[in-house]
Amino acid sequence: MARPPAPDPLPPLAALTSPQGTFAVRVTPRASSARLVLSGGVPRVYVTELPEDGRATEAVRAAIAKAFGVPKGDLELLT
Repeated sequence: MARPPAPDPLPPLAALTSPQGTFAVRVTPRASSARLVLSGGVPRVYVTELPEDGRATEAVRAAIAKAFGVPKGDLELLT
């Protein structure tokens, strides 16, 4: 059985941001595994946490911060 193609590598954070410093992501809570991939030029964040009591939101913040090497406190998530 063939392996699926490798996901696109993540570009630098600056390449994804708008002039206002924002960028959109797609989030999938309750995923089978946590990962961050680039799909069609849009980052997709998969987290294993449930979308309850802000747990999935914090997992997304941590995943984005880790992937781009920035402190979690420097990220503001807009919904």
